[in-house]
Amino acid sequence: VEGVSRDSQAHLNLAHQMHIPTVISFLNTGGISKDDELLDICLQEMNELLSECGWGEETTPIIVGDAQKALNYRGTNITSSQWQPIVDLIFAMNRKMPAPVDTAHLPLIMPIHEIVEAAKDQVSIRGEIVQGQLAVGQAVDIVGKGDRIKTRVLSTKENEVSVESEPDWLSVGQVLCPPKTIKSHSELTALVYLLTQEESGTHIPLIENDRPDIYLWGIDMPAHLKLPSGLSLITPGDYAHVTLTLDLPLAMEVGTRFEVKKMGSRIGLGVVTGME
Repeated sequence: VEGVSRDSQAHLNLAHQMHIPTVISFLNTGGISKDDELLDICLQEMNELLSECGWGEETTPIIVGDAQKALNYRGTNITSSQWQPIVDLIFAMNRKMPAPVDTAHLPLIMPIHEIVEAAKDQVSIRGEIVQGQLAVGQAVDIVGKGDRIKTRVLSTKENEVSVESEPDWLSVGQVLCPPKTIKSHSELTALVYLLTQEESGTHIPLIENDRPDIYLWGIDMPAHLKLPSGLSLITPGDYAHVTLTLDLPLAMEVGTRFEVKKMGSRIGLGVVTGME
């Protein structure tokens, strides 16, 4: 037990910024489980950090145990003292973790990945339904790159959809959505995390006025980066709230996730926190 590491603090702060509702912690005693005073200090430190990030004890259980003993255990009794903390951890996850959201019940989002065939008043497109459902006759808007095209679905076949449209109205990177829902934006604020060299294979920072590409809805969109006041760069492994200006507006809403690329490599992940 070495207390809360800087990495753990950074991960918890990032989870807080991402509005993660539930956090379950495992306090690894590391063979000093008999030192009750030290364990109490570590538990208090963890609870204080979780509280500072806005989580209460009800939603952030802390499981105490020796991970090495659990790994070395070769018995079959899952309620043994070595395995009990792992069982407690699994039960805590089952109790506290929210049920997964059925994306089929969310509003439709289907990015256009390919224009398959275009004829007069009808265009066949190929894409992947990120969430929601699609049916023949359904009214949809096609949003992105500054446009909002009102149309309807003529036919569907696997990942291929035909809609009413002029051939030159649609392009890759636009999104099918329910009428009057998602809008396209070129100015946005986002929480961006830069991948470490171990995570991405590169070590590329971002600096003020940088020109990264934002990978969203299947396309790379060049952007202009503004960092917060007092911050001159983001290094791999760090995160920051940034402002991005895209060369062309894309469909997005608060919570939309994207990748950050530079020199053709994926160097970071981001989530939209606001649009202007």
